[in-house]
Amino acid sequence: MPQLSIAQLFDDNRAELRFTWTQGDRDHSPTLDSQRINSSSKGLIGHLNYIHPNWLQIFSHTEADYFDSLDDAAREGVIAKLAASGGCCIIVSDGESAPPSLLDLARRMNVPVITSPAPSLQIIWVIRTYLGRELAECVTRHGVMLDVLGMGVLLTGDSGVGKSELALELITRGSGLVADDVVELYHIAPQTLESRCPEMLREFLEVRGLGMLNIRTIFGETAVRIRKNLTLITNAQATKILFDGKRAVGMEIEHHHARRRLVARQAVVLAAGAVNSPQLLQLSGIGPADHLRPLGIDIIQDSPAVGHHLQDHLGINYTFRAKVPTINQQLGSWRGKLRHGLEFLALGRGPLSLSLNQGGGFVRSRPDLDPRWSVPGRTEI
Repeated sequence: MPQLSIAQLFDDNRAELRFTWTQGDRDHSPTLDSQRINSSSKGLIGHLNYIHPNWLQIFSHTEADYFDSLDDAAREGVIAKLAASGGCCIIVSDGESAPPSLLDLARRMNVPVITSPAPSLQIIWVIRTYLGRELAECVTRHGVMLDVLGMGVLLTGDSGVGKSELALELITRGSGLVADDVVELYHIAPQTLESRCPEMLREFLEVRGLGMLNIRTIFGETAVRIRKNLTLITNAQATKILFDGKRAVGMEIEHHHARRRLVARQAVVLAAGAVNSPQLLQLSGIGPADHLRPLGIDIIQDSPAVGHHLQDHLGINYTFRAKVPTINQQLGSWRGKLRHGLEFLALGRGPLSLSLNQGGGFVRSRPDLDPRWSVPGRTEI
């Protein structure tokens, strides 16, 4: 899982937030671990909070005024609560000075103290965005990541199929290279993936017959991107499959009350379930022609079976009080589990030999239907 030291956080944000390392050992600074953070109820960064303490504690003019209003005993109580919270760093904002008792606490807990003249809300906003990127979960994929007309495009496929050659052609036409061969994908937001390139491979593209090309040297600064985002579209309703002849080439969706067309570069995968998949096929022109034409739907393929033979399995549950031991009671204890387990292994009978349902059936709702009863594990009768 991603980790980040407080010293690295300080160095990366020093210029923007005018940080000063006031106290603590930079060479052995605490580490922020994404796994511990995600499994904890603590906040990432924020003002003083006793209910949900923060990994990075902000000490602004509000906290300073609060400290000044306390007597010595109450101030010691606040310090004790801060000590119990187990934070990794104290950031003193708004040009405030940390009280001696706070500095003493930080010294005893080996917690760094960083000061800044920047407002606390600016520090929270910058650091929270920064940590969202640095501590994001990451996976790697084999492929070539490009910026094509402002859109992140990931080329995937087996080695030798021509991904790099295609990428080079796109770069010559104005696209930008993000990563070749190894693409790092970071989940930086609920609907956003950010692609990056490992430091060692940055700016390079390997093309068969040409070798390793330094894209920045050949095409200039604008031909390379440090990172590029991939956007996940959620809360969208698929309304139609787009066809070129009889080949599916994309999807029409409704998103935020607007219709959008998405064009696929390789394939369209339909996985909308037993009801929605045939419905979407019919709306797209694949289904019984006699049924679709009166609805004004252009026919792509006359397939009478699409949308037919669906069955609703309705059920009614009964709950009642039994006068004899139920299966749940028989198997509720370890002794019962052992006894009935041995009974099933030795004799092949008992509660463990039973199926979930002992019988099922369909009721005739129309004269043209053929009702059938079924017994689990047996031929329909």
